[in-house]
Amino acid sequence: MVKSGIITTNVEEMNFKDILMDRRNKAMSLLNLHLNVSYFNINIHIQKDEAKQREKTRKILAHEMRMKEEFNRRRNQDYQHMLYNIIR
Repeated sequence: MVKSGIITTNVEEMNFKDILMDRRNKAMSLLNLHLNVSYFNINIHIQKDEAKQREKTRKILAHEMRMKEEFNRRRNQDYQHMLYNIIR
């Protein structure tokens, strides 16, 4: 009796292989999900940091503009006082 290319397998062995493949696929799926969520969280933190940096820069520039305006106002006021004292 000669077997011609037929591979006999046990049904329990096939079920066991299916279970292992399902577990492996689920583990890989969970790992992939975890990596995606981690990347998403990192991306959010980077965007928040960039937004904070932009806001901080905007506040610094606004403060510098207010300081410049105040210095100009004081300079003009001093000049007006000087002219008033010269005329008087």
